[in-house]
Amino acid sequence: MLWPFLACVAAANGQPAAHLIPRIHYTRPCVNPHSGSRDISGAVTIGDTHHVWQLCDEGWHHASSTDFVHWTTGGVDLDEWPSGFVFADDEGACAGFRGKEDGLVLRCATATTGAFWNFSAAEPMMNVSFYRFLPLDPFRPFRDRDGRYYVGVALDACNDTTREAPCGAGGELRLWSSDRPRGGSWSRLPAPMLATNRTVFGDGREAHEFVTVEYVGFGERRVLLNNAYFARGSTEYFLGAQASGSPFVVESQSMLDWGEISPRDDGAGVGLGALNRTRVDDPDGGRYGMARCLGAADMVLGTGRRVCVADISYGLPGASGLTTQALPRELSVDGTRLLQRFARELRALRRGAVAADGPGLYPGGRRVELVATFAGSGAIVVLGGAAVVLDVERRIACVDATSQGVADVRCGPVDAAATYLVHVICDHSLISVIVANTTAITAVARPDETASTDVRLSGALVSADIYALAAAS
Repeated sequence: MLWPFLACVAAANGQPAAHLIPRIHYTRPCVNPHSGSRDISGAVTIGDTHHVWQLCDEGWHHASSTDFVHWTTGGVDLDEWPSGFVFADDEGACAGFRGKEDGLVLRCATATTGAFWNFSAAEPMMNVSFYRFLPLDPFRPFRDRDGRYYVGVALDACNDTTREAPCGAGGELRLWSSDRPRGGSWSRLPAPMLATNRTVFGDGREAHEFVTVEYVGFGERRVLLNNAYFARGSTEYFLGAQASGSPFVVESQSMLDWGEISPRDDGAGVGLGALNRTRVDDPDGGRYGMARCLGAADMVLGTGRRVCVADISYGLPGASGLTTQALPRELSVDGTRLLQRFARELRALRRGAVAADGPGLYPGGRRVELVATFAGSGAIVVLGGAAVVLDVERRIACVDATSQGVADVRCGPVDAAATYLVHVICDHSLISVIVANTTAITAVARPDETASTDVRLSGALVSADIYALAAAS
């Protein structure tokens, strides 16, 4: 599907090659062939260093960074399999996850610097026993305004009643509370933190448990991240408020990334109504999931940044099941809207600049960044034919690489505005887009090795800055 005003260059499929390998995204050097086991298991900022653990075949693989761009590979710190969390306090840091029995356990680190951490043997944290077996993914303990600590555990809303799956009641988060994060007496609160089957498209559509959740605060507002089954595990968010120990009150819900949503085949609708409400099942991916946040010592009440990283699952010709870490995005809140921007540290990769003041052909590259303003519909063609399209009439933004053999166009809704800021970062075969600081789309391109890497701008372009980017790895 290509928009009428857009002339794209078709590119032929080929075998995986060097020109398709991302050079900005961090890719862990470990193997993880198990389906659904790509979780970012834990993330924590200690001082000026950001630490991320991601599940590999061998366990939790550790990487660290001081700038969100260049990552130091550590290795496997934990030989555990379940996903979980990592938190830090005055005593050091602990990893928490579901143990061999029903319950959460902690393994605490005696060293929290350098490439490898020395985690102690498992110690009980709290009992979590339910009728059905589920991942029981927890988010990290946080201290709330009442001085008590809370942990949320991801379930579905049918755990106490049936073994059947999927669950029509949807996902559920349960809360436990304690006077301290380790060595405390944890008790389950009677009411769920949140139970819902609502998706961004309406009620009664989500029928699975919450998975690999994250919980962060922005003053009076709080944001819950979850991997939505209806979008093949891409990350959604709930924005709202919560009093200490009380249910979470949802004020808005949307997708953190729209990379698994497509436009309707009939071309009808505006905004959400223009999008396909079913999940996209294809091998190309671009799935943005398992998001975790870094940047502040206290991610709920504390000051400091909330910078989100996630896993991208994608496929290329002859190589499915590829994963890499998403480019960091800084989150903020404006009323009931969640805003996101590429982390400013990525600007350090800029190596050249071209200013564009109108439609035309401009120098690009396989690693290229564009910051463009449109006053109406327009398009940015990159990587030999992949197109970032802004369709103002339908109020959607899309990434269209179907000319390169990618199965589906990927789209998200945009609000009506006088002008639209479109921020694009291309990394060989991955395209990351943020429109108006609200709508993010992660998608896959399949450029031919011989295709032009020039950038073509068309439509109601006001201005654009184009940057060549250095490799981060």
